Amino acid sequence: VISPVLESWGDYRWRPIHDFVAREARAAGFTVLDPLDAWRARGEDPEAMRVPGDNLHYGAAGARAFAAAVAPAIREVAR
Repeated sequence: VISPVLESWGDYRWRPIHDFVAREARAAGFTVLDPLDAWRARGEDPEAMRVPGDNLHYGAAGARAFAAAVAPAIREVAR
């Protein structure tokens, strides 16, 4: 699971790192989940998802969004 840094989605400077990690993980046989594009498409507000003043740690809304992204993937693998 790639955990997005909670910054502006429009000018997301961490995208190359997401791409690198995903590519290498897949090459090593891992299943990769990166919720960034889904959050961007749904209009998730990164500022509302984080602890105020901290772009690395999710607040309650961010934890819910992260769980909503990860839970279906876990259910699918657990089948």
